Amino acid sequence: MYEQKVEVNYASQTKSFLDKTFETESLNNPMYQYNLFMDNYNTPENQVEDKKLEKLKDSKMYNSFWTVTSNRLYLFLILMGIALPFIGFGLYIWVLTGVVIYFSRLSVVQKNAHQVPNPFKHMIFAPQLCKISNTNSKFYEIQIQGMMRIY
Repeated sequence: MYEQKVEVNYASQTKSFLDKTFETESLNNPMYQYNLFMDNYNTPENQVEDKKLEKLKDSKMYNSFWTVTSNRLYLFLILMGIALPFIGFGLYIWVLTGVVIYFSRLSVVQKNAHQVPNPFKHMIFAPQLCKISNTNSKFYEIQIQGMMRIY
């Protein structure tokens, strides 16, 4: 984890943002992204009504399935390989297992969505700050100084 202070000046107020972000591994599969969001949501400042949400079980088999099938060339080769007599059966079982793992994890996602319909309630969407820091997820401790007008 590292800390960096960012100040943004608006008309009569200064907002200080203390960056509390931590480094993460960058896998690009949906389960990893969901778990990363759950890590962010389950911090005390982001939880809605102090409800913790469940993460998805990690699966090395699914990670390899996603890595291979997300590449169009590999996906094409797998689909062609399924037509081969002996290799095809193994590939078919591998693909079927990956799909079953994916859909079995959806029950956790649906349970979480039922428990907390809007998990973004305590989060702030600030794309300009993400653009400045070249990331899509940041933790900031916000301190507002100066006068503010409330309309």
